Amino acid sequence: MRRSCLIRLTHPNAAHLPMVVVVQASAKVMNGSFVERAQVEPARVEPARVEPARVEPARVEPARVLIVDDLLTNVKVLVEALRGEYAVSVATHGPEALRLAGQVPAPDLILLDVMMPGMDGYEVCERLKAREETREIPVIFVTARVDASDEARGFALGAVDYIVKPFHRNTVLLRVRNHLELKRHRDSLRRMMEDLARARDAAEAANRAKSDFLANMSHEIRTPMNSIIGMTELVLETEADPTRRKYLSTALSSARSLLRLINNILDLSKVESGNLQLETVVFDLRQVVEESLESMAILARSRKLELNWQIAAQIPNCFSGDPTRLRQVLMNLLGNAIKFTERGGVEIGVEPVAEGIRFSVRDSGIGIPADRQARIFDRFTQGDPSATRKYGGTGLGTTISKEIVEKMGGRIWVESVSGQGSTFCFVIPLEPARGVPWCRERRNPGRGMQRGVLMRAPLHVLLVEDVEANRILAVTRLEQRGHTVTVAEDGLLALEVCERHRFDLILMDLQMPRMDGLTATRRIRAREAGAEQAEHVPIIALTAHSMVEDREQCLAEGMDEFVSKPIDFARLFGIMAGLFPASLRDGVPVECRESVVKAAGFPELPGLDVIAGIGMWRDAGKYRQALIGFARRHAEDAGRIREAVGSGNFRLAEVLTHALKGAAGSLAAAELEESAAVLDGGLRTGARHLESLVSGVEGTLARVVASCRTLDPERDVELSGREGEGVVVEARHVALVRRIAEALDHGDALTAEAALPELEVWLQGTRFEAGFRLVAELVEEIHCVRAREMLRQLMEDLGMERHGNGVS
Repeated sequence: MRRSCLIRLTHPNAAHLPMVVVVQASAKVMNGSFVERAQVEPARVEPARVEPARVEPARVEPARVLIVDDLLTNVKVLVEALRGEYAVSVATHGPEALRLAGQVPAPDLILLDVMMPGMDGYEVCERLKAREETREIPVIFVTARVDASDEARGFALGAVDYIVKPFHRNTVLLRVRNHLELKRHRDSLRRMMEDLARARDAAEAANRAKSDFLANMSHEIRTPMNSIIGMTELVLETEADPTRRKYLSTALSSARSLLRLINNILDLSKVESGNLQLETVVFDLRQVVEESLESMAILARSRKLELNWQIAAQIPNCFSGDPTRLRQVLMNLLGNAIKFTERGGVEIGVEPVAEGIRFSVRDSGIGIPADRQARIFDRFTQGDPSATRKYGGTGLGTTISKEIVEKMGGRIWVESVSGQGSTFCFVIPLEPARGVPWCRERRNPGRGMQRGVLMRAPLHVLLVEDVEANRILAVTRLEQRGHTVTVAEDGLLALEVCERHRFDLILMDLQMPRMDGLTATRRIRAREAGAEQAEHVPIIALTAHSMVEDREQCLAEGMDEFVSKPIDFARLFGIMAGLFPASLRDGVPVECRESVVKAAGFPELPGLDVIAGIGMWRDAGKYRQALIGFARRHAEDAGRIREAVGSGNFRLAEVLTHALKGAAGSLAAAELEESAAVLDGGLRTGARHLESLVSGVEGTLARVVASCRTLDPERDVELSGREGEGVVVEARHVALVRRIAEALDHGDALTAEAALPELEVWLQGTRFEAGFRLVAELVEEIHCVRAREMLRQLMEDLGMERHGNGVS
């Protein structure tokens, strides 16, 4: 018979020999041997004595019972009954009982007499329950008072039991034992709940940290991905060579797939953390369906598939809900349908049902086997394992679609026959929107046209913003729509202005000096509450902080809506239209269409997306002035931030960084905005490596400031007077060289090559032409590093480095 037990090895060399133990056990002593595993046979066998190890039982402290009674006879009886099993202490009056109960360790249970001189048992119990450290100690009253009202009073004070004298010894012992057992279970449950609460808090903190990390990383990754996609599309528009076009198209497709994956992972993280939020706005259902199809049209044409849609005639145009998330579900399902369909087409159907609106996405593709349909909405799952290899994909699209649909209060399912196509269906409870003028007639604008927004105008708007670039941009866009704008630079000024004037709408920044936006909002709402006939003025938050918690805090403080910076003016104007819809009493509604300003003649500026900037400002002249003003006011910000961090003034550093981030966003300086956002997050969370984050802001800010300065007329005059042996160095030349240098730094020989003709015209016929030819040859051979070195030498020869206008 084999037996297992804890053994102690007594061989003198047991700690040093590689061995196994062979044991033969008897009832008391086990005879065994140590078998050394030698490198060669035979193994050496050495006898040894193995004895059972003595395991000391864990020592359990007895429960502590405090007896409180002024009669020694009663005390002796209780002590005699309890002392064999419990650690007993005695108090003969109330103050002594309170003192002993407050000691450490505290008693586990108190037997308390009622009738005592000075302080009776009821008062003692009341004081025990009033103190935090003694509140949880069970109290059993032991008394000769048999009136029911006395017993009720004892229980009302928090006692767990009431024993009437004379009592039986075993009755007291059993009641004490039962209540101590109950207390042990309560304490165990309390500890378990505390452990669970700590584990929950730790899990929530970890989940928040993960969500924040994914949000930050997604922004970090999406910024260069958007640049890659945009630049590749631009090159494809001008590239004629079929081989290069094929390579670029493959790269573009891969970049878009990666961007979709990044977005899906971020959405999945929001789902897991419970942060997937839905908004409720009025939207045009047909417009959402058409836009979803338009987004997928190029992909469908590349696969020679037809895209169709059918919307039941009885469905109204406008509904209240979240159009962004609805569009996301439709595009996920459309993308899957197109991906798994090789011939035929894909169709969207929309029809009313009892539960709401039913959407269906039908394809003529490969279908889904019946045994796989139940798992099609699981994460990273596709209908057929071989489909992943052939068609690609992660299986996240259907998972996220299911989560969004269920969040909307609906349900989603699939109907499919293998080899005959699939139909993904979902039903969501959408409410029709009534009385919305701009949604009465179906609009079907041509492809690429921008849809107008109807709203009541003009409005008197108070803009509360401390960053000048943000103020200029917002005022420009609002005035273009006919609104009157008053500006306040912080919350205090906003309160003063609100006392003197009445406004239709307030646009409120959050982080400002002297008084922040949340405090100002609380003051405004308090004034409205205290006035007899005060009218509620809508307040829309404008902030660079875009987490769900920030939005919830704004709404909790009395704001009506929340718009993240850089401001999405289409969203802002849509919110304004919802707050101030055009109506018949307003006369003819004002159709506010965004004007389109071409960037003709506007130079390309490293660190700035000029096209996006002009599109944002809708006024190239004002955008130019804003860039010049930014260079003049913010050129030294990085130095100020570094100085604040070095002196430990992190609050000042955070204020400067936040302002820089907002200004960069308003000017379409995406790289600067991102680096400032990373530093802003590091300052708020106490990151260790602030020095490297400040350096990142320093580099991107220097590049943007240098670009902005090339637009400054005063700067042009200053540069035009500098000559490098017969060659005039103007601001446009500096910008050109910086553009070429930046392209070479990134290994982008094509961009550098595209800019060389302008450099050639400038240096043609001068003694610097030979240096240019060498740079051009190296660029043509894609030797970017050597070309960069020769370009630096050429700039030194031209005198750019000496005047501080060159490239480092």
